[in-house]
Amino acid sequence: VLAFIGLVLGTKEKNVLIVYFSLTGTTEKVVYDLEKHIIASSRDPITVQKENLNCIAVDEKRNQGLKLFIDIARGKEALKCDDIKIDVGKFDGVVVAGPVWDHTCAQPLATWAERGYLLKSKKTFFLSISKSSEPGKFYQKLQKYSGVEENGHLNVKIQNWNNKDANKQEKSQEQIDNFARDILQKSEIRVYSKDPIIQQQEREEDEKKKQEELKKKKVTKQTSTIINGTDEHTENTGNKDSWKNKIIQVPGKAKEITQGFLNIFTKKNKKDEKEQKIEKKKEIEDKIKKEKEKQEKKEKEKIEEEERKRVENLKKEEQNKLKEIEKKAKEEEKKLKEAGKKAKEALNKKI
Repeated sequence: VLAFIGLVLGTKEKNVLIVYFSLTGTTEKVVYDLEKHIIASSRDPITVQKENLNCIAVDEKRNQGLKLFIDIARGKEALKCDDIKIDVGKFDGVVVAGPVWDHTCAQPLATWAERGYLLKSKKTFFLSISKSSEPGKFYQKLQKYSGVEENGHLNVKIQNWNNKDANKQEKSQEQIDNFARDILQKSEIRVYSKDPIIQQQEREEDEKKKQEELKKKKVTKQTSTIINGTDEHTENTGNKDSWKNKIIQVPGKAKEITQGFLNIFTKKNKKDEKEQKIEKKKEIEDKIKKEKEKQEKKEKEKIEEEERKRVENLKKEEQNKLKEIEKKAKEEEKKLKEAGKKAKEALNKKI
């Protein structure tokens, strides 16, 4: 579908490649998430091709967990991986993604990068996946092994990406969306605006161009025929604009009458188009209004949530202060009791 739209609009289809290594499936899920954001943000027709470095354990008894990690750390050939022989030069941008192992990139990913495929890459980006830590030397190692300079990178922390806290999840999704936009822009691929109103206008412009190009193609296909000077016409094509194909080219009065009928149809069609434009404009305005209301509601809920948390924190602080005061009061009371006891003992000794 996207390729067809690109053909209609006269824009070349763009291509992005994602090569990734995913042993447990977590990296693969993040890669699919990134793909969604790339497609949604691209204003140009785009295809995202994903290639997984399928790996299996050499020793079936040591195929997961700590045993597998120890074998890899010791430099043993613990995993056997597929080799992805692909011409990365035909892609506008290439993303290399994988997990962070021992504060650097997973060895199977580095081994693939070392084979030199990335040297033909126009633009290269790195995506690291960690549980909660920073990526360490992930990017440096990949640059060293592949021989290419990165054009951008992102580290996704799974504890935030897959968190029950909606705010942390939203922040993680925003990071992925910004990374997707960075990939597109640096790969010279047009992106839609983040502003919902501007984005709606951009989509409307693209739709308008698409419709104009489709109309042009229909016009070129329309035919008119002169058959022995009579008022015979071309065969009905069956589409909604088929009356346009019935252009009669005959001499004299017949031609004038036919043209008169065609003018009536044309005026009616233009009137319908005008009404459709008004309806479409109203529909877009309603969408923008709803989006604005949604944003305002979201912002209001966010402010209310922040206020609720602030009040809760103040309450906790007050409770902590009261507890501290009570604690000090008890300590003072204890000291007074001890002082009274000592004074009484001293008095008894004198007596």
